[in-house]
Amino acid sequence: MYRYIVFLMVVGLFFGGCQDRAKDDLNLSFAINAPIKTSSDSVEIEIVGTSGSDVYVNKQKIGVMPKSGKLNITLSVGADVGVKEFEIALRNDNGEEKFLYLQISKENDQPIIATVLTKGEVSSMAISDEGTLFIAQKDNGIEIISIGFDDSISPVMRASIDVYAQSVTLSDDGMQLYVKDENGRYHVVDISDIDNPAVIGSVDEINSTNEVISLDGTKTYIAVGEKGLKITEIIDMSHPLKPYMEVFVKSVTPYGIVLSDNDTRAIIAGGENGVQVLDVSDTKNITLLGSYKMEGNVTNIAFIEHQGIIFVANGEYGIQVLSKDLLFSKIAK
Repeated sequence: MYRYIVFLMVVGLFFGGCQDRAKDDLNLSFAINAPIKTSSDSVEIEIVGTSGSDVYVNKQKIGVMPKSGKLNITLSVGADVGVKEFEIALRNDNGEEKFLYLQISKENDQPIIATVLTKGEVSSMAISDEGTLFIAQKDNGIEIISIGFDDSISPVMRASIDVYAQSVTLSDDGMQLYVKDENGRYHVVDISDIDNPAVIGSVDEINSTNEVISLDGTKTYIAVGEKGLKITEIIDMSHPLKPYMEVFVKSVTPYGIVLSDNDTRAIIAGGENGVQVLDVSDTKNITLLGSYKMEGNVTNIAFIEHQGIIFVANGEYGIQVLSKDLLFSKIAK
């Protein structure tokens, strides 16, 4: 009989110990899938764990798990773009610990992805298909800067031209620049050797610098500043007289214009209104999709479509480089 009693006591101790250990087991998990990407400086997550346990983030105690077994935590990701790592831990009175690990990628949601600094205030610019910028800066002349598009925007100074430069226009063949001086005349600059530009003459007039023609040749867009955007559309290309209609868009103040998305979008240098985007798919129903305000006035614009990169002349702030996708996403919000 004594052996039976001892056996029951041993069995009772064994099962009682298991229950106590199970009671002390730490549990820790995310209440829902935690975010791995954000454009914010902080992220709030909810964790589930054993109540009464101390909660640590990156080895710093931040509180105690409440009786509900759920706790909201704010993780500081910071302002810099990149990956931030977090170690979340629960620790009980016995020194036992349970861990969760999380990586959150901070992504850029701002359209401006780079700035090209210049000697002076930018009044105008032009860009070649290869990505060479020609920047007019009034008394500071012209700077010629090549832009690389490898892992980042990489400007390289190539040359400068010591003339007064109110504006600059690139010829259709990309071999000459037309630089407007303070008297309204245009210096003709040979840039066949990009590292050794040479002034070879001057002319009184050139074609409009703010005119863009659609890919199919039926529409012409002319930026006329405070007067708005002038659009001329040929109604019937097959007709010998080529009948057309004209539309003035007064909701924008364009000082430069480029087209994108198969000519369904117009991206505009809008002066103090920043960069503006229009839906121009229907000439009879032009819609302003939105504006992206910037420091200073935006006086000119260029676009390298296959890179999805926009360059804007931003006065004393130099040349701002924008991602077209980020710009459209920001405006859509």
